[in-house]
Amino acid sequence: QMMMQMNQQPQMPQMSQATQPVSTSMPQTIPQMSQATQPVPTSMPQMSQPVPQINPVQQISTIQMTQEQQMAQQSVINDIHRGDKNTKVITFFSSKGGAGTTSIAESVALQLSKQPGTRGNLKVCLVDFDIDFGDVLTDLSLDMSNEKKNITAWADNIRRQVETVVASDNSGRDINDIINESARSIKFSNDEIIDFMQQYNDTSLYVLPAPITHKDSMKFEGYEFLTILSNLKDSKEFDYVIVDTKSDSRDATYCALELADTVYMVFTQEISCINSNDSFYSALKDVSFDVSKFMYVINRVRNQSETGLGTTEIESTIPYKCAGHMHEASEMTKAHNKAVPLVYTANNTFTKDIDMFISGITGTPVVENKKRGLFKR
Repeated sequence: QMMMQMNQQPQMPQMSQATQPVSTSMPQTIPQMSQATQPVPTSMPQMSQPVPQINPVQQISTIQMTQEQQMAQQSVINDIHRGDKNTKVITFFSSKGGAGTTSIAESVALQLSKQPGTRGNLKVCLVDFDIDFGDVLTDLSLDMSNEKKNITAWADNIRRQVETVVASDNSGRDINDIINESARSIKFSNDEIIDFMQQYNDTSLYVLPAPITHKDSMKFEGYEFLTILSNLKDSKEFDYVIVDTKSDSRDATYCALELADTVYMVFTQEISCINSNDSFYSALKDVSFDVSKFMYVINRVRNQSETGLGTTEIESTIPYKCAGHMHEASEMTKAHNKAVPLVYTANNTFTKDIDMFISGITGTPVVENKKRGLFKR
């Protein structure tokens, strides 16, 4: 009856909110509530027990999260397959030409690719940074006609990307800053990286050859070497990247030294080679270069009676660690001419020296992949 009397009051609905007197009595408060603010009379079961449904937006989000999780899981699996280790960059250098740097770099790369890893044999990349007259292409009898699978093709790709960024930049910044910034931001997928390389036969060794012609070598820029080697190191596609260099201080050489995890200086039993390498090492120290990663090898070792200078005397004058001796190999020239790596001769002294050197790199004994005869097991 009270509710019926309240609804029969004629003046209450006509009063505006501004002129309506404030009242604390329940009968006056209830009629002032508009229909929009009044609770909708629904049954209690519907309010307290909503139907458990997932709306379509939530379903799509759940699917996307699942895909991201799968991608993350695959990334973890890939890291496990790669041994969850970073690619190790090893640079061989001698400031004296003819020390045998290329022969050692090639031999180390070949033998490393025969060693077992977490993904089968170790995956190795051999980079020829002797931009002017690199020999790896001919020494390993690779395809000299393939213009798409060498360092020139990769550098051209990088240069085009950088030139596009420079042409579209209107910031007014220094052009060198723009070039270096854009070069550092360029990333290649693992498949794209492999496309620039030549696989050595059916092994796990991949080679990035030097330019085919000397004319091609004249157009390289320093940032291209940095981008190439940074991508090789960051991709984790390879267990080891072996870099062969020229006896100079050009951008390619400095980049190979800068980004290396370990640098092996190559010495011979010649005073001129020792003095040249010592001068170069001192120059690097003077510019605060990180020389703590430097080690060295003595190549083409012969008896002191033949050279007048023994390996012990050499080691006493060099302030960093000796990682090994490689004995003189008279068969080396023939091996290069025939494009048959000398390290494929198991009983060769040079091969044994390389194997011992590799054991020092990997920390494990070298596994010899000997060819088995028909009746051998």
